[in-house]
Amino acid sequence: MRTRGAIVVLVLLAFLPLVSRPAMATDPVVTNVTWSPWVPARTENVTIEADVSDPDGLTLVSAAYCSLPPFTCILYDLQDPDGDGHWTTGSRVRLVSPPDDRAYGAYFNVTAIDTLGFFSASPKYYVQYADAVDVRAGLSSGSAPPGDAVTVSGTAVYGYSNKTGYHVNESAPARYSAVLVRIVETGGTWTGTSDGAGAFSVGITAPAQTGSYTVNVTVSNRTIAGSQEENLIAATEPMADLLIALERLEVSPNPATEGQTVTVSVNLQNVGNAAAGAFDVWVVITGPGGEVLNRSFIVDNLYPQYGYPLSATWTAVQGEWTVRVFVDSNHEVTELSEANNNATVALTVESGLSIMLIAGVTILLVGVAVAAALVYRWRKGRSRGP
Repeated sequence: MRTRGAIVVLVLLAFLPLVSRPAMATDPVVTNVTWSPWVPARTENVTIEADVSDPDGLTLVSAAYCSLPPFTCILYDLQDPDGDGHWTTGSRVRLVSPPDDRAYGAYFNVTAIDTLGFFSASPKYYVQYADAVDVRAGLSSGSAPPGDAVTVSGTAVYGYSNKTGYHVNESAPARYSAVLVRIVETGGTWTGTSDGAGAFSVGITAPAQTGSYTVNVTVSNRTIAGSQEENLIAATEPMADLLIALERLEVSPNPATEGQTVTVSVNLQNVGNAAAGAFDVWVVITGPGGEVLNRSFIVDNLYPQYGYPLSATWTAVQGEWTVRVFVDSNHEVTELSEANNNATVALTVESGLSIMLIAGVTILLVGVAVAAALVYRWRKGRSRGP
């Protein structure tokens, strides 16, 4: 019995190393997974990092980076050159999709394998691509006395465009991004930084001179940026401000061909904070020989922040022309600014064949063709003679 018991003990001791080592082994631990930049731009490299530990030693730490769509994956090895347990890809991870592809983001995870073959993987992390920032800003007051404080606040999110230029994904806040607020007309600037949710708040000062001003809010991070504009009125009492913005004055077609109908379209704006009352509008086309069009309109009223479309037509004459639109030329409306009451566009009219000339050439060509046919038939008839 003692001999049999000793044999059993020896067998157990022999198998003890085989049982105890796997029982004592641990899986790798992957923590503190990060990537930068947090929202990459098109063609921008991405760095993936993680802290990985395992008492048994590690043989491989890698990241699987997959675009969405079309679900294309690439494996990248992570390195720990100084042996401190912090592994990194360096800056070798490139966006999987080319700039014109339809991928708008990716996901990745980090996997670690130890010397015993045990492994573990981190959760999957989503990465959004971006090519612009969508800024959503507003003013604490659209009207303030000259020199008063005004707060510009809002949020900013990253956007990514597809092949048509439409932003298909706007879900990541533009966090910790530079915010620049500028009054276009005066050049005054103020700066700030968005927080972790993409929100920002910047205090500015209304211009010292009464008027209507454009406040430009730009949010940028590296090469990715976006902006929005708001109107600020500096005045102690409500006043109208009639505006002809150059981008709202259209001459079509331009260039034109002689004889074409040219349409001059304009959208008047009241960017003030009071109704304008009645005022006049003039559409004038001038050239080397003087005025060729002088059309007047009367607008009964225009309320704040509203527009009023007008149009005039002219039969084009060859030459170089200047199209001007004047509003409130008699200064009947008391305004915040008189400097924005006109706009000018150059118009080129090219020469073209007249209808009579085209008709004459057509008749001539038809006549030549008929004559050629008659000569051909006459010669053919003679060849068949006796």
